[in-house]
Amino acid sequence: MSGSGAVGAITLGSPQAPAEIMGMKGAFSDADYRFALTGFVTALYGSSSPRGIQVVHVAGQDYIHGPITVIGATQDAWYRLPKARAVMATPPLYPAGLLALVSQSGVDPAGFAPAGQEQLDSQACQRFSGDRSVSLAVLKSLSDSGLPVDTSAEHVDSVAADLWVCDDGYLHQVRLAFAGTTPGETPLPFDFTMTMHMYDFDADVGVVAPETALDLAVSPAP
Repeated sequence: MSGSGAVGAITLGSPQAPAEIMGMKGAFSDADYRFALTGFVTALYGSSSPRGIQVVHVAGQDYIHGPITVIGATQDAWYRLPKARAVMATPPLYPAGLLALVSQSGVDPAGFAPAGQEQLDSQACQRFSGDRSVSLAVLKSLSDSGLPVDTSAEHVDSVAADLWVCDDGYLHQVRLAFAGTTPGETPLPFDFTMTMHMYDFDADVGVVAPETALDLAVSPAP
């Protein structure tokens, strides 16, 4: 996700030079997954590593790569996360979670209209474009997921959602673009674009636990 505007209490990027708010690349295999999170959002998790935040979840156990000093992972190494820190290993966006949020947000499939055929992932795909109402519903689903940007419908001047469904029957891509202004003593304009690309649905992605990992200590409650 890239763009310009307020992210939390900080204004990032400009229309001429959009900032990377969040980038995520990962692999999901049933309940197991791995991902790397990059962009400004990693600072909200307490990471300053140029590699971003790297996470592996295998057989119910979470692992995270340091250094992330805010949780005590001070070394350049893998750490085994205790249950109390499991939230650090939850991907902010992932295919199943996004689709579940969208389905719960009242999206009317009739609000999407065919918008032409395109090639994606070496196959023919049908692109569908949503009207304002259905696009706002998709935007609401991202707000419900904790996206740290202004997604209030009353602040959004323009919004567009596009879906790509390919010959294999899978949804391969979601793109959401929205722009508007957050009101206040100094109004803050924003303009963001998020793209989620899903592929290799039947591939064996081989999510495995790190060979070595340190135990992360949890401070006792006061």
